[in-house]
Amino acid sequence: MRSWVGTWLILVMNESASESWFEGWQSSVGSRVAEFRKSVQKAITRRSRGDGAVGAIGLQVERDVQELVNEFGRGLMREAFDIANTTTSEVTVCGETWGFQRVYTGTYETTFGEVSLARSTYQLHGKGRALIPLDLRLGIVEGRYTPLVSRIANRALGSMPTNEGEALLKEIGV
Repeated sequence: MRSWVGTWLILVMNESASESWFEGWQSSVGSRVAEFRKSVQKAITRRSRGDGAVGAIGLQVERDVQELVNEFGRGLMREAFDIANTTTSEVTVCGETWGFQRVYTGTYETTFGEVSLARSTYQLHGKGRALIPLDLRLGIVEGRYTPLVSRIANRALGSMPTNEGEALLKEIGV
């Protein structure tokens, strides 16, 4: 609870960075919800005439709703990543100063789908291993997976055969 509230407060405080994305999403969501409602009504009408398989409407409705929610979730995750990113020329971690800042695109797997964005990377004395503050701050696993995605994947793949675990993760969109 505390981490969600903290994240929410950070997002609210950083309105200038996120306002344009949210306003754009909010302005399009009304028409998309109206389209969704019409689509459900048409499917129900077709089904009442005997067209389509029993239960197929519910599955498609859930997938359509999930995609809308995932789009919103990806936008919020992108904001959280932007907040956790750094843009300074140097950072100090555990007493070591890292410099030689470069910006590269990183792709992260979230429970809402993939999110790609520019993020800062640093090196000690311009050579050797890289440091990505965003990854450290958010607990990114293997440079790609959010902590929740990592937990879900590990549990699924540890609880069932690999092919079944992969199929389950694909079904839920991870």
